[in-house]
Amino acid sequence: MTRTRRTARQTGSAFEQQTADGFARALGNPDIDKAPRKGRNDIGDVANVRHANGERIAVEVKEYGGKLEPTTWTREATVEAVNYKAICGIVIAKRRGTRDFGSQWVLMTGADLISLLTGDQSEHVTKLILDRAITNANENQSQGIA
Repeated sequence: MTRTRRTARQTGSAFEQQTADGFARALGNPDIDKAPRKGRNDIGDVANVRHANGERIAVEVKEYGGKLEPTTWTREATVEAVNYKAICGIVIAKRRGTRDFGSQWVLMTGADLISLLTGDQSEHVTKLILDRAITNANENQSQGIA
């Protein structure tokens, strides 16, 4: 069977729900569910995943038939972490040949791993927040906005 754009979206959406359900079961938190789509202000695909200290974790879910694109996906997760005001962003990628939640791939930077272990914001997230603030300040200044 050929994979069309429509079937790929359906498969991805089903994997997002499966991932949200896996987190909810594993963490004992029924509030974990698929995140609403927010366009350029996307917060990831799974909402309400939190560190033990209560800080948010952005979760991006990818189902590309076993194909991995770690650089692109971890950048996307970092942007979503900023949008979500999370300490870090992680990627859950579908592992070919299994649907078991605990067997899927987890992709993240070393800085994001440290954030997960310590509960402190990732240096990548902090840098992106600062870069956005500087860009916004420069845009406001060029437009004469105080």
